[in-house]
Amino acid sequence: MLIIPLEDRPDWKRPPVLCALLVLVNITVFLLTEANDRQVEADLDAGLDAAMLAEHEWPLLLEHTREQDRRLWSRMRGASEHEREFLLWRHAWLNREFDRVVAQHWQAQPPDQDWRQAREFLEAQRDRLSWYRWGLTPAEPRALTFLTALFVHGDLMHLVGNMVFLLLLGMPMEKRWGRLPLLGMYLLAGLAGDAAHIVVFPDSHVPLVGASGAISGLMGIYAATYGLRRIEFFYSVIFLFGSLRAPALWILPVWFGWELVQHFRGDAGVAYLAHAGGIAGGFALALALRHGPGERTMIAEEPPEPEIAPSAVPARLTRLVEQLEFDKALKACRDQLEAEPDNEPLWLFRMETAGKYHDRALDETLSDALRALHGKRIGERLATILWSEYRRLGGDDRRLAPPLRLLAAELCLRQGDEGEAARIVQEIQKHSDWRHPRLERLHELLDGC
Repeated sequence: MLIIPLEDRPDWKRPPVLCALLVLVNITVFLLTEANDRQVEADLDAGLDAAMLAEHEWPLLLEHTREQDRRLWSRMRGASEHEREFLLWRHAWLNREFDRVVAQHWQAQPPDQDWRQAREFLEAQRDRLSWYRWGLTPAEPRALTFLTALFVHGDLMHLVGNMVFLLLLGMPMEKRWGRLPLLGMYLLAGLAGDAAHIVVFPDSHVPLVGASGAISGLMGIYAATYGLRRIEFFYSVIFLFGSLRAPALWILPVWFGWELVQHFRGDAGVAYLAHAGGIAGGFALALALRHGPGERTMIAEEPPEPEIAPSAVPARLTRLVEQLEFDKALKACRDQLEAEPDNEPLWLFRMETAGKYHDRALDETLSDALRALHGKRIGERLATILWSEYRRLGGDDRRLAPPLRLLAAELCLRQGDEGEAARIVQEIQKHSDWRHPRLERLHELLDGC
């Protein structure tokens, strides 16, 4: 199952530098570790007598597996010599837990020199592998590996999958939160995933690697950031594909529950509980920042959310929103604003509701506000507040009709934001055939600024 958001495109005026750097760091680490591991594998191939080691250790693996996993033991009993080496690599030679099985056997029956040298050579080379050196081993955790494990990947597909999700979820969150707050939450969510894995598998000697816990944290951050705002999601279930629009908060239990389902299905090759821990950690962190003392820093470089006076918004409208009847609430708001165009709390309530519902509703709200400004039915102060709210909620003025964008540019200029006005004018002229004498005059005026 796959569910990913499709909305909230990057703001290229503020490029996603943090996400780009994280991707670059992960790719660089992968290239360096891959080169190291290829050399280790070459040394193993050249220096390890695998057939002799398998002859000594295959009976030990069978006995150990019979005690730990009877189903696997029954499948292993009839393995050929070639299959035995493969099974030993998978279940014994890359597993530090099996080292103890060998050591205990040696206490009862001291090994010959060839076996001891082969085993010591295997362990020394294996411990040079990047995922052993820098991965987080629950039974032997080191403080540094809690962090380094987030940047080491097992193979190319592991890396590519994680980086795709990092960009899909990270870019909109970087725009919303800013670089440093998001970096802190990303790393802390990854640590929460590490901790969840250790709590459930405290005796495991299999190293945990990959950015999946931190990237899963971005899912929790995404849900906490948008809350009940309706978002377009792409989904894939087996051979079923499609899209749905739902409040971001509703998708959180689906993401979290899927990781738990996968864990209990028993795929030991993937740390699903680290994913679940990352989701929970990211959600808790974002929620704490939204509603804690640092709430005003939630959205970087954006104006704080204005207060809406409850008494100025009819109770029937707030009830409609509480019941998630956003379309009905927006229609009622629009009708009432026709009669009360200067009702600032109602305008803000409509804009906030539109942000939870649909981008189209957000665009319609700003369009109505700009028309009301042009008709002198609202003042510039209110129009400026609504323009700031529109941008804070993720609105993109490029979706508006050119005449309305011209009104927005004129408003920005009158408020002293020449840069934003110039951007809008340039984009109208570049991407639209629409022309107007006021557009040309505004262009000339901005050129002289």
